[in-house]
Amino acid sequence: RWRPDLLYGNVDFKTNLWVTDVPVGCESRAVAGDGAVDFGPETAVDIVFVGLGGSCSVMAERFDGPPAEPSGIAQVVIGDYYWSISAPTCTFDAATEIRFDLDELPGAGAAGFGDPSDIKVYKRSGDEEDFTEVLSVTYDAATNEIVVTGLTGFSEFAFAGDTGVGVDDGDAEADTDAAARHADVYVSPVYPNPVAAGSLSGVSAVTSGGTNSAQVVHLELRATQSQQVAVAVYDLVGRRVGAQTSVSLQPGTTQILSVPSEGLAPGLYHIVLRGESFVTSRRFVVTR
Repeated sequence: RWRPDLLYGNVDFKTNLWVTDVPVGCESRAVAGDGAVDFGPETAVDIVFVGLGGSCSVMAERFDGPPAEPSGIAQVVIGDYYWSISAPTCTFDAATEIRFDLDELPGAGAAGFGDPSDIKVYKRSGDEEDFTEVLSVTYDAATNEIVVTGLTGFSEFAFAGDTGVGVDDGDAEADTDAAARHADVYVSPVYPNPVAAGSLSGVSAVTSGGTNSAQVVHLELRATQSQQVAVAVYDLVGRRVGAQTSVSLQPGTTQILSVPSEGLAPGLYHIVLRGESFVTSRRFVVTR
């Protein structure tokens, strides 16, 4: 099994400040037809596909702690975990289910809630967006699972409710501490995203501007202290594609990383950055 803890971080979508949280569970599956797919006890996720429009790859990640930016969640209690599910080429019917297995989640109660029937599931609308979608949820007492239906696609998912033990929006001290620890690094969203398929020759870094091409993606990187950052691109199953390069960051200077997409097959990719004070990644999608 590859090491997702070496590849991923968690982003505050409002400020684009990455923190060094890594998924406690991460599994990828190749899905070829309808039926249940188990993503393992570390993610506590099963997906029952209905009306799958062809084969695709699906990745499920579970993170400890509430999402870094829970804006849009109306309930006073936010759960102790959140999930990211990625499947950029999958299409499926609204009868498809995500089943969160509460027995596979550590900690007291139902993922931070005393009453599992109180749990509501929110979906983030998209990159840098709020949790605005409240999903259709039922509690399956026989299997002790939270069942979500009515999906139009995957994204980030978070539990919320009005009762139980959780992290609420008023936990300002924790939020302030997290921001202070990681305010020395800024990573922009990848742009353009998605990008057309072309071919890959590696990752290049420039201090300003960048290459104007329909087959290159960019992201901006700043830090308050000098450090070397190793940059590489990985595919959905954790294989590095292209050469790794090193970027030298100087305080007050914006680095624009340019990633040619030459030779990349359509799919989901991660630009992974390993600095002296942080490890993080940015996702982008290559289309046909």
